[in-house]
Amino acid sequence: AAREHAVAAHEAPLSALALSFDGSRLGTCSEKGTLVRIFCTQTGQTLQELRRGISQAGVFSLAFNVDAECICSVSSAGTLHVWSLAAPAPDPLAEVDQKYRVIVPPKDNKMAATIGRTMEVQHDNKSGNSECPPNSTSVLSFMKDLLPNYFSSEWSFAQFRGASGPAICAFGSRPRTIVVAGEDLNFYQCVYPEDGGECELEETHFFGHRRSMDYHQ
Repeated sequence: AAREHAVAAHEAPLSALALSFDGSRLGTCSEKGTLVRIFCTQTGQTLQELRRGISQAGVFSLAFNVDAECICSVSSAGTLHVWSLAAPAPDPLAEVDQKYRVIVPPKDNKMAATIGRTMEVQHDNKSGNSECPPNSTSVLSFMKDLLPNYFSSEWSFAQFRGASGPAICAFGSRPRTIVVAGEDLNFYQCVYPEDGGECELEETHFFGHRRSMDYHQ
């Protein structure tokens, strides 16, 4: 019989959901938009609590990278955030007899993720070759048992400021690249530093036709 888990994700209604490519993690965010929570899909257990900010903002999009090593979000605050994820969650498909499943290729293999048979060798997230630096934490995090949860929060290791309006985000095909596509038809591609920090804008495009009035003062 199929197993069911009730996940008490947030007190406020959900605004964004994302499932990792291997199905091991679920990312959620509420309409309050201050926290992103990561859950194990096999047990319903909370794996991580990631802080976007302290002020309310609408989170438009959540996205995992292929290896489920990072997750990114973009919100009405105009900022893209990138967090590092903890050790791999239990494989939700380990005990399931399947003929086909998603195969994530090794990092030195430039092929996109494909559908393959379960006999294929699965990518091991424990290899230590993560492209994501550690998340930022408060200097008082060692006192997390005595202080409010805010001081034990994990903050994003990289940010990009400049996305405007409703948008979706995703990790690019090249290492450390992230793309943002906005409802205003603007597209951004940025790259985050190896040690984290402010992302560098690499490309921007406008995929629309500007009206003639836009060119007259």
